[in-house]
Amino acid sequence: MVGFILMLIKKTVRIFTLLIITFFLIGILLRNPIFVFSKNENLNSISSPDLLKKHVQHIVNVSPFRNYANSDSLDKVAEYIKMEFEKNCAAVSFQNYEVDGKMYKNVICSFGGQYRKKIIIGAHYDVAADQDGADDNASGVAGIIELTRIIKENNIQPAHDLEIVAYTLEEPPYFSGLNMGSYIHAKSLNDKNDSIAFMLSVEMIGYYSDKWWSQNYPSQILYAFYPLKGNFIALIGGIKEYWNSRKLKTSLAQSMNTPLYGLNAPDIVPGIDFSDHRNYWKFGYNAYMITDTSFYRNSNYHKATDTIDTLNYEIMADIVQGLHGLAISKY
Repeated sequence: MVGFILMLIKKTVRIFTLLIITFFLIGILLRNPIFVFSKNENLNSISSPDLLKKHVQHIVNVSPFRNYANSDSLDKVAEYIKMEFEKNCAAVSFQNYEVDGKMYKNVICSFGGQYRKKIIIGAHYDVAADQDGADDNASGVAGIIELTRIIKENNIQPAHDLEIVAYTLEEPPYFSGLNMGSYIHAKSLNDKNDSIAFMLSVEMIGYYSDKWWSQNYPSQILYAFYPLKGNFIALIGGIKEYWNSRKLKTSLAQSMNTPLYGLNAPDIVPGIDFSDHRNYWKFGYNAYMITDTSFYRNSNYHKATDTIDTLNYEIMADIVQGLHGLAISKY
């Protein structure tokens, strides 16, 4: 009897140990860790927190609010983005399309033109309902505007064609439908049979907190593997992007100091496909999102309290440095 009990205990310990090992292996796979041994520091121009704040301020001050119902306000923001893009890009254009009798537009800045593959980096400039939308997503738009500036001023030509796109109509009531600006853009690439290395959606990059338990997650299991403070940036991808995510994470991490975490998961996980990258998946392109994790951290999400004074422009500038490293890397 004693021998049987001892054997049962040994088996239980083995099973328990195997479960623990499996649990942590799953966690490691989810995080997709990388190791960075060097930093890219030899730049003539670096991202400016003051310019980022200026861009956010201009975007949120457009009146009435830049939602789908106020197409004139969206046009004002689009004109501002175009004006800023033109300071840095040789080729800038509107991509116009009609929805329910109104005209809407994406704004496209292009670098290169001689390579076989393109990289797309984009952010949406519309807002949900009547709110400033400083983090969602004036922060992302300010980031891509500033990215064009430091690409030009550092005079390091990307090793591929690069399109930086400001999208319209990401927010409800058009979210997930065929009238999203990013769907229009992705479809246009597919219609032309363009070869895309990857697309990156810059979705909310301005909100950070050093308070414990300021970070939430879609699953309890993730609390064991990710920080409890909302002071990091996240790179999100689908399962099929798992191995390519490592390349993107390495390029980002080599050019910035903010902690970077990754998550590759199916789109059944809430939030995985909650931005413009979802539309590039529809056409078979590799697509990712870089984000402060949105409503899993920022309680101002889709509220009137999402204002300019809640953002951390120093960290935003560091994230743009990471985007620059990604934009000029080889893929």
